Amino acid sequence: MATNPNRRNARGIWKLKNIQSFKQDGEYPNGGAIGIFAGGGGPSSNVIDFIQASSTGNAADFGDLTATTVGCSTTSNSTRCLVSGGYEPSVQWSNKISYITPSTKGNTADFGNLTTGCGYPAGMSNNTRVIQSNGHEGAGGSTALNTEMDTMLFASLGNSTDFGDMTSPAKYGEAAASNSVRGIVAGGRDPDASPIYINDIDMFNFASTGSASDFGDLLQATHYFGGCSDGTTALFINGTQNASSTQAVQIMSTGNATDFNDTAIHSNGAPMAAGNRAINAGGRTSNPGPAVNIIEYFDIKSRADAVDFGDLTVARLFYGPGADSTNNGGQEVTPGQLGIPRPGLEHLKDRAFILGGQTPSTINVVDSILISSKANAIDFGDLTGVRDQQGAAGNHIKALSSNGKLAGSNDAQTDSLHFASEGNATNFGDASLHRYSPASLGNDTRAVFVGGHTPSKVNTIDFHVFATEGNASDFGDATTVLNKAGSTASSTRGITGGGNRPNASNVIDYITIASTGNSTDFGDLTVARSNLGGGGSSVRGLFAGVYPVGNVIDFVTISSTGDASDFGDLTVSRSTQNGSMGSNTRALFAGGYIYPASPAVSDVIDFVTIASTGNAADHGDLTAGRQNHAGASNGHGGL
Repeated sequence: MATNPNRRNARGIWKLKNIQSFKQDGEYPNGGAIGIFAGGGGPSSNVIDFIQASSTGNAADFGDLTATTVGCSTTSNSTRCLVSGGYEPSVQWSNKISYITPSTKGNTADFGNLTTGCGYPAGMSNNTRVIQSNGHEGAGGSTALNTEMDTMLFASLGNSTDFGDMTSPAKYGEAAASNSVRGIVAGGRDPDASPIYINDIDMFNFASTGSASDFGDLLQATHYFGGCSDGTTALFINGTQNASSTQAVQIMSTGNATDFNDTAIHSNGAPMAAGNRAINAGGRTSNPGPAVNIIEYFDIKSRADAVDFGDLTVARLFYGPGADSTNNGGQEVTPGQLGIPRPGLEHLKDRAFILGGQTPSTINVVDSILISSKANAIDFGDLTGVRDQQGAAGNHIKALSSNGKLAGSNDAQTDSLHFASEGNATNFGDASLHRYSPASLGNDTRAVFVGGHTPSKVNTIDFHVFATEGNASDFGDATTVLNKAGSTASSTRGITGGGNRPNASNVIDYITIASTGNSTDFGDLTVARSNLGGGGSSVRGLFAGVYPVGNVIDFVTISSTGDASDFGDLTVSRSTQNGSMGSNTRALFAGGYIYPASPAVSDVIDFVTIASTGNAADHGDLTAGRQNHAGASNGHGGL
């Protein structure tokens, strides 16, 4: 893949409107994600430290836990950090859940109780939910273990409830990591098993309760270690049996861990991730040995060994889970609470892909566009093959590109691309049939593909689950056969508009994405047309472009059925692409076919502000003019 010299600079630009001012006493200065280290042992501590994750330097005091605690679980989102379980000298296995608000320094407050007291659990979270293992469970110093997992919601104070069970043996001292879709639990120790150290890796989906599925195995079994993730790569750092090494897996795939790199600290520290950084603190440099106050970090993408970050306020052991970041697993840092996101994190919720298409020759090139800033597209990587007329849909983590024409023949393959790291696509699975020109939409859980040409037009609807590689499943049927329709979606509802049914049509259909079934009539577009593009927020869906030529933009209110209304006009009359691109604020329409004109394909990227009607404005240019391509983004429809 060719390197664009402007790529890094384009990703590092932030506007003044993103900058917030904060009080120096009681709230954090500007600095993006913060890291929290809670409790610890050697001797036992109730100290809560914090760091600014994007810089280096010593930790500062945040506040105190309600009691000295070792081996607690610490999980965070952008607004709240939960501390639960662990060993307290007065009660031994604690069932307490307490919380802090990362934007305001202070002591923990009561959140609720776990289903049972637990020691040395592992916790994982996305921006909404926490899933936590029990480790040691019961009253006092019970040595009982089980496979049960608890869950709590960050937004709701109260007791935990049962989530499901691990596949692996009951254990304690395991590690966990997560992104917005999936949580992973690895390793641990079961004194009654042989061998007593466990190498199993389990995975859970945050969207629905239930028991774990097998992910793979650690390279080396260990316990008393920690996990973290940048949203793409999950790291398991050190451990009693794992010296100073780090093991890695790709969180949205399955398979065994691989060796990553080394830390200076031997074991029993507390890791977290923020952006491209994995940060590990405390532990000991030899086993047995005294606790240390060392904080070190390494760059996840470069895979280099760790370097010095600074010092904790107090030397201590953590036994793995006692740290987390407000940017855990690539979750968005809320600027109004935590300052400016560190340059280089824009990909978390600000990226669109243009995939394949014709320039006029068919290509496999993937362009990347920053949604919030006017700029030209840059090269991202390549599809697995030279492809056009496919569909594409994205969630927070990845885009799936499915079907299309591969070397002129109808294809069933689905490719996968991860937003967080430049690179080529990989095979995800197969669609239910060979076809081209399906409409495509999705939410954070499912990618849905509607209709298409096989060579006759079909009304088939199938879907992939983003979190699970494999072949598509049947969803239902569209109201009519169709191809080359536009599409848009909120987190709950998917809408297709226009297309050939069998001729250019004004029909709008909708589905409820979470439940399979046939589509239902929604209303009509302002004009019958095909080869149109889609976009939208959680409130409005937009349809733009006309074949062979037109500049019409329509909109509908997604939550209520009815006919479309006029929104405004594109900057250039053209047919545009399938797929929904943009954020909850801005919709993008890129490339397309211009008739009559020379050149016949456009490189223009238009944008509109979704909440206010009006004509489109220029956003920038693609790397080359193209048509019959697909588009997807990680912030559409309110994601």
